[in-house]
Amino acid sequence: MLEVQHLGSAPAWYGLGLHPYLPRTPATRLQAQADGVWHEPGRRLPERCIALPAEWDFREPRALPEETVDHAFDGWDGCCRILQADAGYALECRAEGAGLFLLYTPQGRDFFCFEPVSHPVNAHHLPG
Repeated sequence: MLEVQHLGSAPAWYGLGLHPYLPRTPATRLQAQADGVWHEPGRRLPERCIALPAEWDFREPRALPEETVDHAFDGWDGCCRILQADAGYALECRAEGAGLFLLYTPQGRDFFCFEPVSHPVNAHHLPG
């Protein structure tokens, strides 16, 4: 469990996330619900949430994208499955208080990251 307890007299911003790197093979499949993705127009910080592109829709298990993806996915229900059929196992993740996940899939690498988070990247600069 991750928790933050603020003891200062002045307000401060906090966000929580768990950043596990996992093995990636051609057989790796991800299943995770999302409604949108936080779009970053080349400046490495997202500015708005856009509709989920079909190629990043993981409601049903699907292979990870070949291209590099490094985005926050919004509207997550807190559950995901990572299927590693060639290794003979599946991982199930459940998170409370994390309505988003970050997905990092570096092109041509044998790992990826699935990170439950409590906030979008750059949240302190976004409206609301």
